[in-house]
Amino acid sequence: MRRHLATALLATAASALVPPAAPRRSKALRTRDAGVAHKIPIIEGEAVDPASDPSRPRWLYAPSKVPNASHWDVVLDARSPSEFEEDRILGALSTPVLDDDERAEVGTLYASNSFQARVRGASLVANRLAHILQDDRIATLPRDARILVYCWRGGDRSGSLAHALSRIGWHVALLQGGYKAYRKLVREALYEDSEGALLRNCVAIGGATGSGKGLILDALSARGAQVIDLEGLASHRGSILGAEPGVKQPTQKHFESRLYNALKALDPSRPTFVELESAKIGRLDVPRPIFRRLIEAPVVEVQVPVESRVKWIREGYSHFEDGGEGTAQLRRLLDFCAPTAGKKTVARWNSLIDQEDWDAFVTDMLESHYDVGYQRSRARDRRNAGVSQEEPFYVDMASTRDDDVSTCAAQILERFSRPKLRVAVHKPSRQPLTVMHASLREGETGEVSAEELTNDQIVKFVREEVTDQEVNELVWRCLGYKRTSDGWNADHVFPKWAAKYPQPPDLIGVTRTYSKDVDEVVLRANQALVASIPMKYKGGIKEHLRKVGWTGYLLEGLTPNKTRRAQCANWVLYYREALFGKSLEELKAARSRDIEAENEKLRRAGKMLRSAKGEASGKDG
Repeated sequence: MRRHLATALLATAASALVPPAAPRRSKALRTRDAGVAHKIPIIEGEAVDPASDPSRPRWLYAPSKVPNASHWDVVLDARSPSEFEEDRILGALSTPVLDDDERAEVGTLYASNSFQARVRGASLVANRLAHILQDDRIATLPRDARILVYCWRGGDRSGSLAHALSRIGWHVALLQGGYKAYRKLVREALYEDSEGALLRNCVAIGGATGSGKGLILDALSARGAQVIDLEGLASHRGSILGAEPGVKQPTQKHFESRLYNALKALDPSRPTFVELESAKIGRLDVPRPIFRRLIEAPVVEVQVPVESRVKWIREGYSHFEDGGEGTAQLRRLLDFCAPTAGKKTVARWNSLIDQEDWDAFVTDMLESHYDVGYQRSRARDRRNAGVSQEEPFYVDMASTRDDDVSTCAAQILERFSRPKLRVAVHKPSRQPLTVMHASLREGETGEVSAEELTNDQIVKFVREEVTDQEVNELVWRCLGYKRTSDGWNADHVFPKWAAKYPQPPDLIGVTRTYSKDVDEVVLRANQALVASIPMKYKGGIKEHLRKVGWTGYLLEGLTPNKTRRAQCANWVLYYREALFGKSLEELKAARSRDIEAENEKLRRAGKMLRSAKGEASGKDG
C-alpha cells in the first residue's frame, strides 16, 4: 500500500516541476530535435524507455557489469542520506528525493490519514526536486551532459528525478534494478570469484609490524607499479591500535565497493603489489577469495632493524603519547591484548607507559606480541588455505627514510616486474628520419607557452593522442631550437646540444618495433635527452608523469615509441619546473652560483673544489 502512495506522490511532484507541453510542432522539427538527442553516443546497456516522451526520451540502463561513474558526467543517488552513507556507486552525488525524517513522517501520517499523507509527501518531494535543480553541480551541466540516476531498486524515487531531468532535455539514464542490482554485481565479483580473477597476478608485501610496508607500496606506486592499498581502502592500519584518529572506517558494503573499483582498474597482465594483511582490517572483512589470493601469492619479506621500526611506529602513533585522552585510549586498547599476550605482559606495558619510556614500551610490544603473532598468523592462514610455505624474497631495508624505501622498492621491481619487450625483426620500408623538417603550426616556431606545458597537454604524449612530429617539435623548442626558412636554428640551444645536434634529432622514432638499423640513432638521441635531466629530477618518470596519468613502463604491449614518448614527457616536465621562463644566460649564472655555494662548503671542509664543468679542481690556495 505504501508503494502505491509513493508512486502517486512522486508522479505528482515531478509533474508540478515540468512546464506544460509546448504546442505540437511539425514532424520535421520533431525529427530534427530527436536527431540532436541521438548524436550523444549510447553506452552499452542503454535503451530508450518506451514509457517516456519520444521528444524528450528517458533512457534505461540495464547493467550487465558494475556501472562505471566515469561513463557519465554525473551520477545521482536519489536515496536517503543514511542509505547513501552506507554505500553508493563510487563518484555518485547524494540527491535525496526524500530524506530519512521525511520518509518517516509521511509513513507515520499515512497510517492515520492517507489523503493528508499524499498532500504532505507531494510538497516534500516537489521541494526536494526544486533544490536539486538549483544545485550548481546540476544546474551548470551542459545540454549534452549524460546523467545516470538510481535509487534502491530503480523505482519511484529515481523515476521522479529522472523524469524531471529528461523533460528539461538532458540525456538521462535510469539504472534498472537500482542500487540493489549494483550491489548484487559487486558481491558476485568479490565473493563468487573462486579463481581470484580480479587479483590474478599478485605479489604480497610482508614484514613485521613497523617495517614501513605502506611506505613501500607508496614508493612502488610512484615508480609506476600497480598497487592495492587495503589499509587505505579500509581507513585503518590493521592492528588493534590501527584506528586513524578522527577517521571513521567505511561500512563493509562501501569498503567492498572501494575494493571492487580498485581491483577492476588493474591490468591483469602486470603484477599487483598488496600488503600482506590478515582476514580482518579493523572491523572490516577482506572478501575470502581475495584473501586467499593474497596468502597464495609470492611474498616479499621486508626486514628492518628493530630500532628503525620503533622510530617509525612512534612517529605514526604519536597521538598515544599525549599523556591525556590518547594515552587513556591506548591503555583501553591494550586490555584487548590480555587474552593472547597475558595479563602480566599488559601490566608490564602499562608500567612502561607510566614511566613514559616509549622506546622500551614499543620494543617490548613488538618482540613479545606483534612479531610472535605475525609469524603465527602467517603459518595459520597458509595452513588453513592448504598452501605450502614457499621461500619469500627477502629485502633488507636499513630504515624507513625515503632513500632506503626507494632503494627497497627498486629491488622489488627488479625482481618481479622486469619488462618483457617483444622484439620484431623486419626490414624497414624506409630509412629513419634523424632530422625532422615538417612545417610547424603558426605560433609554434619560437618560445614555448605555458599553455603547451600543462599536464593535460603532456599526458597526450604517453597516451599517443598527438603525433610523433608534435612531440618532437615541442621538445625541440624547449631545448631552444627555433624554426627558420632554412630549417631549425640552434643559436639559443644549450651548448652541448648545439654542438652534438646542430639540427634537432628525432627523439621518438618512426617505427613501433625494435630494429637496430632503424632505431639506433633515435635511441642515442633519446638517451642523451634523458641524461641531461639533473639527478634531483631523475624521479620524474616515477613521480612527475604519475601526476599526469602515466603508470610506468610495464604496460602490456609497450613499444619503444611509447617509452620514448614518456621520456620526452618527463624532460618537458623538468623543463617546466626548473627551466621555463629563464634565458640561457640566467641558467648559466644560476649554475655558477650553485657551484660557488658548494665550493664555499668544500673550502670550509678542506675538500676538493668543483670547476665550472663539475670536475674536482684541487684545493683552494
